[in-house]
Amino acid sequence: MSIHLSKRLETICSLVTPGNRAVDVGTDHAHVPIRLLQDGICERAYGYDVADGPLEIAKTNLELAGLSDQCEIRKSDGLEKYKKGEADTLVIAGMGGMLLRSLLEKDIDKVLDFKEIIVSPHRESWQVREFLYEEGIGIRTERFVEEDGKFYPVIRAVPGEETIRPDWEALAGSLQGKDLDEKDASNREKVLPLLADANFRLYAETTYGPVLLRDYFTIGEKTLDRYLMQVLSKDIGVYEALLQKEPESSHAGSRMEELRGEIGMVQALVFLHHELAV
Repeated sequence: MSIHLSKRLETICSLVTPGNRAVDVGTDHAHVPIRLLQDGICERAYGYDVADGPLEIAKTNLELAGLSDQCEIRKSDGLEKYKKGEADTLVIAGMGGMLLRSLLEKDIDKVLDFKEIIVSPHRESWQVREFLYEEGIGIRTERFVEEDGKFYPVIRAVPGEETIRPDWEALAGSLQGKDLDEKDASNREKVLPLLADANFRLYAETTYGPVLLRDYFTIGEKTLDRYLMQVLSKDIGVYEALLQKEPESSHAGSRMEELRGEIGMVQALVFLHHELAV
């Protein structure tokens, strides 16, 4: 049985360390475990889901692929049915960041037992990154996948390791040393104080990914660039629409202030990328 995976799921599989045993939470039809087993990345896998229908299809798919002996399917709410030591890699994808975070928080002792955690929230990825920071789970690899007009981060994190971050001081030094025209030199003077601001750095990393930003500034991560330009266009459009309406409520005024901050941050990140990325 041949399995066709989306680009996002292919990326998830590519980040699993060969030889590890994997647990796929929210496995649906067990496509990720099947691919991991068929490609020889894993010799043992587990597929968890809360719904009976998908689990039955998952079992059928495993039988058709001849992999029933290598993958155990369990009805489980998150890691509820997981026993420590059964696997090395935790995979959770296909849900929003808030739900994903709640599943991780609920069984944090089990989460910390894994050698690596691979997650792919389809929105609110900052929720997941914030959780990883708080629990000392270092973000080591990030990929940004564009598929059917949508963007998905895929994050590989390791308990007990340091998060890989941009070298903000070095970036500021490189920007300071560039020979720029008058307009760009003026923009540089606005951006440099932000690069020295710890709150700006943390907010940018949590929102857009520390490893993704490092790659964006150094090797020119193109997918993130497309996404940031999309975010910038959308935020400016919303801001101008609110401006034309002449905000009558404190809520509208506060939203405009929030948008100004977001627009400024993205503009600073894009400027840094355009000036420094190779």
